[in-house]
Amino acid sequence: MIRPVLQFPDRRLKTPAVPLPRVGAAARRLADDLRDTAAAHPGTVGLAAPQIGAMWRMIHVDQAGHPKGDPAVAAAAYVNPVVVGFDGADVGREGCLSLPDVTANVRRAERITMRALDLEGAPVEVRAEGFHARVLLHEIDHLDGVLILDRVASLARDVFPRLAGGRGRGLSRAQARVVRAETLARVAHAGQRYGDHGPYAIHLEDVAGVLDEFGVHDPGLRAAAWLHDAVEDTPVRVEDLVPDFGRRVADLVDALTVYPDADGGGHEDSWRRIAVTPGAVAVKLADRIANVRRRGDARVDKYRGQQPVFRALLADADRGECPPDAIARMWVALDAALG
Repeated sequence: MIRPVLQFPDRRLKTPAVPLPRVGAAARRLADDLRDTAAAHPGTVGLAAPQIGAMWRMIHVDQAGHPKGDPAVAAAAYVNPVVVGFDGADVGREGCLSLPDVTANVRRAERITMRALDLEGAPVEVRAEGFHARVLLHEIDHLDGVLILDRVASLARDVFPRLAGGRGRGLSRAQARVVRAETLARVAHAGQRYGDHGPYAIHLEDVAGVLDEFGVHDPGLRAAAWLHDAVEDTPVRVEDLVPDFGRRVADLVDALTVYPDADGGGHEDSWRRIAVTPGAVAVKLADRIANVRRRGDARVDKYRGQQPVFRALLADADRGECPPDAIARMWVALDAALG
């Protein structure tokens, strides 16, 4: 039976599975469901029971047809698999049915020895290397509540968007960075909520939308709009952003980040950095406009109290290459929203 595949950030994907106490008819039905579900998604080389909501330690592997696979190794289900030996290390690109929008660079052992039970309950030992070993390790990770995002050295450098439907065709390098920024932001903020409105990415999408609305189309500012809370609210660091997004985007995000400050600098410290970082004021204004529109009175009261200092520090901020009328209209929109 084909079963739905859980999608990150479903909490079950981060929950360790439990060993099957015995291998019987129920275990074989689960193995059939894993096989059928994997077959329903072309290109799938493995699937773990927790991905279909069954919190048992069982995996299905069928990598023989993959260009990197070992054609001599038949498809199989493994019950209670355990890695008992490994050797070497290599970094390779991996995808995951539970993370359909991204791939990631993951370091794995090159050769492993795995012990498990087959569907008759008999013990088996598997020696695997290369791609076959990678697939087994990926699926066993699922049994421990570990995803490829947990294995990357850097969310900023090692996670890549899948551009479905030709979305990436014809993009300039700068535009491609915006798509990558969106992907990183959605992954980094996964599991976080924007009040009662849904996933936190709703707010990031709103901020990017406000920039568009006011005619600010600079790719660097759009990337910063997606990433403006990443350093403040996720494990991403400013220096992680430099290799893929450049120093300019990293500096924008740095300026927009409110750092814990023992001297009480907080928001005002960020506003001072925004004032001297070209273009950052556009993202900050878009952030405030988006927050007021979505969150209403609660945010209005907070911003209204901050507005005199906020305006004093940012009224003459360096707008960079932003159209001057865009910044002026954003100030008018924010003032009107605050009343």
